[in-house]
Amino acid sequence: MVSRAAAPLTKISFRRDIKYFLAVYVGFLVVIILILLLLLQANTVDVSDAMREQWNDTANAASTILSSTAGDIDIAARLPEVRLQYGITAIDYLPLNGRPFRTGNAPGDSVNITRSIPTGKAIFRFDATRLHLVERRFRYTAAISMTATVIGTLLLVAFLPRVVRPIEEMLDDARELGERRAGEDEQSYLIETFRKSIATLKVQEAELKQLHDMEKMRADELELVAATLTRTLTSGFIAVDRESRLVDINAAGREILRLVDKGAVRGLTIEEALGETAFARVLGDAVRRLGTLTRHEVVNEDARVVGLSTVPLLTIAGEHLGMIALFTDLSPIRALEARVRELQTLAELGEISAGIAHEFRNALSTILGYVKLARRVGIAPEADARLRSAEQEAVVLSGAVDGLLSFARPMALDRHRVEIREVVDDVVDRLAVFAGEVRVEVRGDSFAVDGDAALISRAIENVIRNAIESAHEKGVNGEVIVELRSDPPVLEIRDNGSGVDPADIPRLFLPFQSQKSSGLGLGLPLARKVILLHGGSIRLTGTPGAGATLTIELVPSAAEAPA
Repeated sequence: MVSRAAAPLTKISFRRDIKYFLAVYVGFLVVIILILLLLLQANTVDVSDAMREQWNDTANAASTILSSTAGDIDIAARLPEVRLQYGITAIDYLPLNGRPFRTGNAPGDSVNITRSIPTGKAIFRFDATRLHLVERRFRYTAAISMTATVIGTLLLVAFLPRVVRPIEEMLDDARELGERRAGEDEQSYLIETFRKSIATLKVQEAELKQLHDMEKMRADELELVAATLTRTLTSGFIAVDRESRLVDINAAGREILRLVDKGAVRGLTIEEALGETAFARVLGDAVRRLGTLTRHEVVNEDARVVGLSTVPLLTIAGEHLGMIALFTDLSPIRALEARVRELQTLAELGEISAGIAHEFRNALSTILGYVKLARRVGIAPEADARLRSAEQEAVVLSGAVDGLLSFARPMALDRHRVEIREVVDDVVDRLAVFAGEVRVEVRGDSFAVDGDAALISRAIENVIRNAIESAHEKGVNGEVIVELRSDPPVLEIRDNGSGVDPADIPRLFLPFQSQKSSGLGLGLPLARKVILLHGGSIRLTGTPGAGATLTIELVPSAAEAPA
């Protein structure tokens, strides 16, 4: 058996084979396109005929119903029902006598079918938009297909030399990679040259893979270090790309920003991930203008204060890569600062009050002494009555001075576990006679705090007494609600009394600022001092004529505090 030697691969034979293949391929595509166009045309005709036949059937059915209706008025009343029943866009009714009538809105692109009925003529208008859309779609598809066929043929003719030229150049380049052996045809020579090139590339690929693995190991180690660093940071950390999308956020940051799922915010923009908050607006503005913020304080909508620092990430060429942000919740620090300021204010106020009270007490003692001496001497009844009135006023003023001294006196706390519900119940029992017709109700569960029971009882008594007095001013149906909540420990006293003006609230916590004609104005200041000394806070809210609410927040007992 004689084997036939492979024909040498020459430029001429190769070019001829390529042209022949491409010509057959393009011709096959042209035939397929023509067949598809014929099928599409047949389908379009079928759809058009079906729609027109359906419209004719609908018009016949509707005209039959209208023919069975006697009288123009009845037909006019029946038209909307028929139009909705058969899905007709609009119906024009032309009576033999009388004015034409139309129901529905006639479309601009419509097919009209006229039917005669005994009382006149009915024109049924159908929306032909879909029909004409199908016809236009066929025409456009045919035009696009024929245009694409012509353009494809022209491109084949124009770019065929460019398709063949790289192969011819490859044949020429193969000679530069190695000399052809004697008797070796060009096809074998070209294949052998590519095999050698592939073998060389595989060796280089293995070397590159080894280098890649080494670099990947270094990158993994760096990523592990970065992840460990961000995870162990006690401050919040956010990484943002150049498009303001979140790349990473650590656990502390999610806790500060009240985010639950880390994966749910990755890839989202700052506004999508953090919502419409002041923090999101400040951070987004810093990213957009590549701004550097240093310990910038942002007050969020929930009144939390967040300290924010940002650093834009730039390449050596100055290209913007993104931004990293470090932030922390400053609310506890600001609350502590406010508490320190309040305690300092109380201390300063106490010093001033103690000095004033001391001077007043000395003067009052002298006045009372002279008044008592004067009354021992026989004087006229009228003068004795006046001295008695002066003595009573001096006694009242002496009581006020004693209260001021009690407010100014330093308090030493005798701390132990105190059940707040027991203290509240005891205070309510003591004030039962004073409350009279005012209903005092205690709600909620008890909780414990570490503090001075006597001082806490005195503070609670002062605020409940104030609430009862305010409810007394209301008259009938006065009530005071004392509600206890354990998580966090909160004592809330609500009354439906005369209320309080929000503008007057700050001064009500100062001595001698009572709104009651009979009060000295020392109850709220003293309660505030006691609560602040126990590490808590106290605030008053209300509306004139609609009652007031006083909220006391306390620190839970160490035995009940969450781990």
